[in-house]
Amino acid sequence: MVTLGNKQGPARDPRTGHLLPGHTANPGGRPGRKAFRRELRKLIGEHGEVAAVGILDIAEGRTCIEQLVRKPYPHEDVASVALIPKVDVYPSIRERLEAYEFLYEQLNGKATVDVEVQHEHNVSVRDYSKLSDAELAALEAALAKAELPSGEVVEGEVVE
Repeated sequence: MVTLGNKQGPARDPRTGHLLPGHTANPGGRPGRKAFRRELRKLIGEHGEVAAVGILDIAEGRTCIEQLVRKPYPHEDVASVALIPKVDVYPSIRERLEAYEFLYEQLNGKATVDVEVQHEHNVSVRDYSKLSDAELAALEAALAKAELPSGEVVEGEVVE
């Protein structure tokens, strides 16, 4: 770390002022987030073991959620809502597949997606038969003047 007055800042290149590799401009993140991360680690384990086990339970269909058979009416009181029967709802096939996909991505990284980009060139067709001999000669002279030597690069394309 480089000392800036009485504050410490991230290490920077003295010539350019850019951050040196391995250093961030905001070490530790936002203030107050350290306590949040510490409590979260207590809940899910240092490496998220508890969360991974929970997601695996969803993926294998071992977890169920208790839901009311119907939604309570707006005018119902708490006592009558407590009498509404409950059923166990297991994860759907889609939810289970998404849980497996999430676990796979955490273990192996996200799969790459190949995107093919096609670029269309605007080619206009011209009818040079409408030009006179003098106009054709002037056009050929102008084109010859603008011609580039072979192998020169113009806007990312090699002229051959």
